[in-house]
Amino acid sequence: MADIKKPYIFIGAGLATFSCINKLIEDKEKKISLADILVLEATANKGGRIKTHTPDSIELGASWLHDSLDNQVLDYMVEKDLISFKKTIAADIPYSTKVIGCFDDNIKILIYEGKSYTNDSKLRLEILLDEFEKYVENFFFQDENLQNDPSLKWLFLKYINDRRIFFKSEEPKQLQLLSLCVRYVETWHGISWENLSAKYAFMHSMGQNIMCFGFNKFIAHISEGVNIKYNENVTSIVKDKNSYIINEKYVTENCILGVPQSCFNEIQFNEGLFSRELKDSYRKIHYGSLGKIIIEFEDDFDYENTRLYHMGKILENDALLISKALTDKGLASITTESLSEQKNENIKPSLSNLFDSPMLVVNHQSIISKPVLLILTQDPVTTLIEQKFSKFPNEIIPYLKPLFDNIKNFLYKDTKKILKIKKILISDWSQNQFQKGTYPACYPNDDPMDVTIQTSLQNSNSKLKIIGEYTNLEGCGSINGAWLSGVECAETILNQI
Repeated sequence: MADIKKPYIFIGAGLATFSCINKLIEDKEKKISLADILVLEATANKGGRIKTHTPDSIELGASWLHDSLDNQVLDYMVEKDLISFKKTIAADIPYSTKVIGCFDDNIKILIYEGKSYTNDSKLRLEILLDEFEKYVENFFFQDENLQNDPSLKWLFLKYINDRRIFFKSEEPKQLQLLSLCVRYVETWHGISWENLSAKYAFMHSMGQNIMCFGFNKFIAHISEGVNIKYNENVTSIVKDKNSYIINEKYVTENCILGVPQSCFNEIQFNEGLFSRELKDSYRKIHYGSLGKIIIEFEDDFDYENTRLYHMGKILENDALLISKALTDKGLASITTESLSEQKNENIKPSLSNLFDSPMLVVNHQSIISKPVLLILTQDPVTTLIEQKFSKFPNEIIPYLKPLFDNIKNFLYKDTKKILKIKKILISDWSQNQFQKGTYPACYPNDDPMDVTIQTSLQNSNSKLKIIGEYTNLEGCGSINGAWLSGVECAETILNQI
């Protein structure tokens, strides 16, 4: 029997929900108060994909404020004095009342088989990477390619084929290492380059990126006073006349969905709540899993740069494809199917080759004076790691050797030092039934614009609204994007009153 009534019920206690609520109650003319609002959260925590590990304030979820030149979350935090940029040591962060922000846009040190190839004058990897990114941009500017959307891997091979007279086929290592450099975007999107849309692969920040510690303090501030019902897993939403009945228990005139779209199938909706076009757009969405391995060591590092790029291994299949692409007719034999990770057993991850894939390694020593490495992983590696080790992280230790062998000599001036592990944390996004990965990631021929447009129409025409990922055109998969989606939804609600 439905017996709890509120004018506004939000499903999911994530950032988009709280930004929407803040915008609603700011409008004094419409007189919406916190007493009118209830949030239903399936877990015992608030913040959604913002997940601060206490007591050390290291982020297992969102870590960065991107696009600092145009970031409303950053602007809000500065205005409310919620963020500090003073140099802080790790031991003090849990006691700070503010989020600690650090600029960490150092160059990536490219490490392959224990050696740095950064700014190598012979290989010129950074120059060629920049050229390839421009090649991708130019490819989609051409009229005949407007409807094309190949994988990033396929377009890389086409780039080699088109520019083959500039490369020496007898020296393939340059292009093999370049392929690993290109794959750095996997640690943005959380999927492998076999599955990544070339059209949406490269995104450049407007301004410096700010790595943060203690985002839970920001969440505590913006959720203050909000009525949250924890451990309330929403499994049904039914419309009855002008009201929405949730779990046969809660009634509201305004229902706002702030759960990950990957979890929509877990909710039973009655017919007519969503348009056919919106349902179709959701069927075309794919999801990535950007995972994290956080390792704390016994001894401080001597190394000061914040970004190491573990380039992984050159796979035999990739080396073969690069060699084919260097021939006049080689590209014709490289089909989309032959590139698919699903079709190639030799490029699927296993426990024996977990660290063959490129990974970004962020050194916390120079940021917060603590010997911690953050390793960003991409699917399908993330799913395997989280499936095997998220509950018992120390069990991954025997498999870390390839990673440590590659980077250890960069961390200590005394190369005889041994990396002694103190603690390991591993994310569980792909294993969490209320997250199912991190955020949408574009496969070839995905259309994020369609999802955004259809969501906007849903929000304009219905009081069952959707906020969060892919519901606005800016900042998809970022903290700022979540914030903006909540603000835009609130503005729509206020205009409908």
